[in-house]
Amino acid sequence: MCLEKVRPSSSSKYKHAEWDEQRVKCFELAGDLTLLYLQEQDKLQQQQQQQLQQQQQQQITNVNTGTDPAVDIICF
Repeated sequence: MCLEKVRPSSSSKYKHAEWDEQRVKCFELAGDLTLLYLQEQDKLQQQQQQQLQQQQQQQITNVNTGTDPAVDIICF
């Protein structure tokens, strides 16, 4: 964004083209970094969801097999 405010000091069309190219590269890099960040966040969210599902499945298994310490069975 800062490059948009700082115009090339020369009026040369080559300098202007170089300046434009540099601006485009910065926007491309920003887009790539944003995409990478979002992919990593999605990956972390999927891992957390899988862990939660595994924990829930293990709890169900423990309750069904009677190995869950949180469930006390009292027989009279």
